[in-house]
Amino acid sequence: MKKLFLVFFFLIPTTISLAQEKAYLLAANDLIAVTNGSQLISNTTTFTIEFWANFSTAPAVSQGLIDIASNGFVNVGFFALSNSKMLTCFNTTNCSNNEISTTTVSISTGTCYHFAFVFDNGVHRFYFNESQLGTDVNDANYTSTTPTYTSTDYLFFGLSMDSTITNFHGLLDDIRIWSTARSAVEILSNYNNATEYTPLSDSNLIAYWKLNKTSESIDAVVAPTVPSLRMEQWWP
Repeated sequence: MKKLFLVFFFLIPTTISLAQEKAYLLAANDLIAVTNGSQLISNTTTFTIEFWANFSTAPAVSQGLIDIASNGFVNVGFFALSNSKMLTCFNTTNCSNNEISTTTVSISTGTCYHFAFVFDNGVHRFYFNESQLGTDVNDANYTSTTPTYTSTDYLFFGLSMDSTITNFHGLLDDIRIWSTARSAVEILSNYNNATEYTPLSDSNLIAYWKLNKTSESIDAVVAPTVPSLRMEQWWP
């Protein structure tokens, strides 16, 4: 089926509080697209992606959060929920091998939750709110380095290219990508921080979007290597 990519400029941020003052509301088929965003986690031994989410609808059995998509809009990686567990997969062609948290999460609509996905030299750690979910999980492909993604691959927040995974509906806030594997203490510190992250001198913070503005620029606080982050709508 032919896919049409339509730039969507007029999504209005809600005043419902998440970690910060405002957050972007993603309705049906809405997404936040980071052009060339996969380069932030390409061919690296460590990274952390964290964000706040508030679900408008109860999570599905397979609930998408972040998708890595090739220029041809083929799923080559994702971060998701599956049967109430946090799940991730990396591959340059498809995602047949998954890493999944060893314990479950409980999610209700209208509540703010902090998610963090950590990759540390072939070990995956999943954090929900202030705590790690279960124990460390070894990479399913037995590799200590993430795949080498092409320069045209995207990061999609809120959209899954996998037809078996439901798109996210709700509020997203404070997306941060780090070049390091954040520790449990650092994850807890961010979870307890009721205001926007301020020490921008931290060189390990390689991308940070507050998601407070109404314009398509979406106030990238730190984005030295990412061309753009924008609101769009996907028409299946």
